[in-house]
Amino acid sequence: MSKASNKEQYTQLGDAKIKSLITLLKKWKYTDSEFRDRICPYLAQWLYSQGVALESTCLIISEVIDIKTIQDKVDEVYRGEFPPIAKSTLFEYLNSDEYSSLEKLIEARELSTVTGEIDDNTNIITNFKVKQVIKEKTKHYQSGKIDTTLTPIIEAVPTAVTVYDSPITDAGRTFKTTWTSKHSKRNFTVAGENGGATIPEMADYIRSAGFTYAPRELDVVISCMVNSLIDCGFADIKTDIDNRGIYFDKSTEKLIPVKIDFDEVTDEEILSAIDLLNELHDHFNSNEDTLGSVLKWAIMSIFSYAMKQAGNWLPYLYLKGSAGSGKTTLAQISLYIHDKPSSENTLGGSSFNTEYRIGINVSKECNARIVNEPANVFGKDSTRELVKVCVESKTCRKVQGTVYPAFSPVIFTANQYLPDDDALQRRMYILTFTHNQRKTEKEKKEFKNKFHVNTPTMSNLIALQSIGRFAIRQMIADPSHLFDDWQKTADYIITKFYDMVNLKVPEWLLGWAESETLDDYDMGQRELIRDFFIRELNTARRKITFKDDNGYITNPHNTVVDGSLQDMVWSMVNERLFSWAIPHTKRDGSDNVCLTQSFKTMLNKDIGYSNNLQSLAELLQWECHNVNFSGNRMRVIEVGIDDFMAFVYPSAGSDVDE
Repeated sequence: MSKASNKEQYTQLGDAKIKSLITLLKKWKYTDSEFRDRICPYLAQWLYSQGVALESTCLIISEVIDIKTIQDKVDEVYRGEFPPIAKSTLFEYLNSDEYSSLEKLIEARELSTVTGEIDDNTNIITNFKVKQVIKEKTKHYQSGKIDTTLTPIIEAVPTAVTVYDSPITDAGRTFKTTWTSKHSKRNFTVAGENGGATIPEMADYIRSAGFTYAPRELDVVISCMVNSLIDCGFADIKTDIDNRGIYFDKSTEKLIPVKIDFDEVTDEEILSAIDLLNELHDHFNSNEDTLGSVLKWAIMSIFSYAMKQAGNWLPYLYLKGSAGSGKTTLAQISLYIHDKPSSENTLGGSSFNTEYRIGINVSKECNARIVNEPANVFGKDSTRELVKVCVESKTCRKVQGTVYPAFSPVIFTANQYLPDDDALQRRMYILTFTHNQRKTEKEKKEFKNKFHVNTPTMSNLIALQSIGRFAIRQMIADPSHLFDDWQKTADYIITKFYDMVNLKVPEWLLGWAESETLDDYDMGQRELIRDFFIRELNTARRKITFKDDNGYITNPHNTVVDGSLQDMVWSMVNERLFSWAIPHTKRDGSDNVCLTQSFKTMLNKDIGYSNNLQSLAELLQWECHNVNFSGNRMRVIEVGIDDFMAFVYPSAGSDVDE
């Protein structure tokens, strides 16, 4: 509840000002019914919000229409029974020139005070004259005596407040505020990186800038102050969406494009895009399934947030492979369908490795983001868990007091596997680029000169944007596709695209590369561990000194060692040549290798494997338990030497997968 000082809040306009306003209104080319039903009722609200007195408002309107037809509405506005208009609402009916002319004639009102009520005994007073936000505390005594204490909380007051409160997105209400203070020679604005700031962010700024005497009370005081300024019409409320993208309005079941080009596509543009797709296929012919899959994922990427609004979701894309295999280049090519590569949408892992940085980057717009080398993102529990939330949820969880909308899907490009996290891998479309797909320096140079991927102003890849515009028009025409399987929808769109020019979609563009499964991941991890064992054994083997019968050192590679390879490995374990392995001979005489905690540490350092011994034992299908060594009880992975050798040096059986 708020109270404005009425005597100083509303101003009677002078005759000259009223005459100028009437002259301006009569210049506007609207019909009588448009003035009566649309312009004048909202004009009354706007004049009220600017502090113009009721009498002046009635004089102005009565010169344009018969005010009796809307007198009740005007009276409701000035009694506070009808919400004061936001700037954006009147702007819907006027063009920009008309609104600007109106604004020039009416100066923003200058309030004396606005009071907001926290409870029966506590008010927050925004005093514009002394430029303070004050807490008024009232104490009532049984004798009837009343004591009032005034405590300055903020040594500044807002001169403008903009409220961002979209009914379409699930983003929380945010605010852009401009402040003035008698302790500063300049005004200052508090706003978030993506538009408005939250109440905690405003409080942090006021606190860090030294404009408060009561830092612990700031959040409550600012909340009450802002709401009181909204109640009295001081604030400008914006309910439209300002973030570029595609949104789904559940109430109308329609898609809403914001700051997006979706002009109709011509046949020439379609043919140009198809020619470009064929050229890309010629370059990526050894990896055509992956090329088609990434491009079709990109077609759907801009609908990721709308899909979540509809109760569906799009997995993030995880491109994994060796350096130079083309994963980052293909990711950048895919951006051209709805956007183009830039420093804003192509990030290093260090720009995405905290909860705050993730929240900021996914909340700017609905277009995809590329994150290269995300090891630090997935190496920490907090950021790994937040990525999982962002894939399926419309918002990131609360980050430093702020709930960020999860607008953008993400393309990760990496040289290593994802962590052993079932939930994370289910939320990713994982595609692998093999070593054989690496290009020569000559091929890379030819590709760069032909497509100019990193220079959009020179790149012919801009032709791919016709696919994006076509996809948006298809989805707007039938938003029910948001509820379907995303791969099915992508195939539908690309098929319709080719149908427009009576061409058949090539097979490679209808196929889908298989996402790496958990079994594929486990197999890859076991191969990395096998490689670790072989490297360790070979290193230890080279350290062994061989002597002939006369005591001279000989070349070990020319020396025949009695016994089998297994005997030699067991001998090296027995000689304690490995810090991570201990020999253990059981009572039945069987020889076993025990892998210690040091083994897990070495794997983490060597291949990034970070799970515990039990998980490692389950991956290798060996036993994990406690074993006594000379009275010391140790937790180890234990495996018989026969099984150890079979794992490290496998031999192909009769059944071999082709």
